[in-house]
Amino acid sequence: MTIDAIHEARMPSRYETELDNWTPQCLHAYMDEWVVGSSSVKKALATLIWATWDLRKRSNLLITGPSGSGKSELTRAICREIRGNCYCVDGSVLTPSGFRGLTLSSVLYDIARERRHDTRAEHPFILFIDEVDKLLIGGVDKAWNAQKSGELLKLLDHDRFVVSDDSGHNCDFDADWCSVVLLGSFAALNTKKKQSIGFNSASIDSEPEIDGETLIREGVSPEIVGRLPIVHMEAPTITTYAHAAKMFIQKLEAETGKQINVSSDLLVMLSRVAMHKQIGCRYITQEIQKMLFNAVYEDHQADTYDLTWNP
Repeated sequence: MTIDAIHEARMPSRYETELDNWTPQCLHAYMDEWVVGSSSVKKALATLIWATWDLRKRSNLLITGPSGSGKSELTRAICREIRGNCYCVDGSVLTPSGFRGLTLSSVLYDIARERRHDTRAEHPFILFIDEVDKLLIGGVDKAWNAQKSGELLKLLDHDRFVVSDDSGHNCDFDADWCSVVLLGSFAALNTKKKQSIGFNSASIDSEPEIDGETLIREGVSPEIVGRLPIVHMEAPTITTYAHAAKMFIQKLEAETGKQINVSSDLLVMLSRVAMHKQIGCRYITQEIQKMLFNAVYEDHQADTYDLTWNP
């Protein structure tokens, strides 16, 4: 399988049991459980999901933001809830049709074949393409870029078109049933914009928002940019990282029935490392899990665990 259709072995999701009762506000609140801040992005994404499912109105969205801001975590959280009607693709590994490697056409072929035999295929679905900046910016030559843009444009236009796998087998893909969410950090563009701000500028350490004009100037097709409303994730801070870590600890306590204590100084230290390495909140949660595993190994019957960090 060439697509990452995210599934999780746990209780039925709220979407499977209470889908008709979910509103954009409920979806926003659910995303708040996983990512701190960036309310404007959550509003746009929540409205897109609700309209796709409830109104059967498909649309497109581009979510930009620095590494570690929570773009991928939002995607994973949504896919956990809308299992079978969400697909996540890594745009950094895609190549144009006719070139060696994994193509967008072959990914869409797999989705179409899977949904043909799925009872949930009567519902619209959402396709997330992460790391889309690697797909949109740069390329070997003009033919390479034009091919990539043409394939993506068909998807964003919600057309019905023919897709094929690596062996040349064809089938129809109906994008009229599909909303498309693209996500990317566009780190190279942010670096350029920072350099152009000026040495003495108070905004030199901020993350400039990526706009349509910048994307077109860097070679992205104007036709693609014109079909993409753009929203920007807020740059993470030590405070938001620490708050997200506390939320993760609360989830661990609810799952394990144990009290888990992590000092504020330790959370700040982990947050500083995550910011310095630009590796996001997942680094912090992984470190907390490792500390908890070590503590449980030492005393698996304890009711309370005081976690310590040994980097």
